[in-house]
Amino acid sequence: GPDQDDRLGRGDSFYSADITVAATARARGVGRTLKRAQVQWARDHLYAFVSGRNRVGATDAMAALNRSFGAFPARA
Repeated sequence: GPDQDDRLGRGDSFYSADITVAATARARGVGRTLKRAQVQWARDHLYAFVSGRNRVGATDAMAALNRSFGAFPARA
């Protein structure tokens, strides 16, 4: 989480939590639209990074979506 982020306290990271798409709305581009808006908001507010967490194995689709926006694991 944020407490393990080496950027914590620098003021350049937006921390994202609890972005969820209802099961009935998945695979329709809703998550991508939300993520795009979130990244744009962070840019508009001069954040250099958007940081979030995905539970390994439980959120494979969101992890793939985040990677498509340039996300990378902070620690292996």
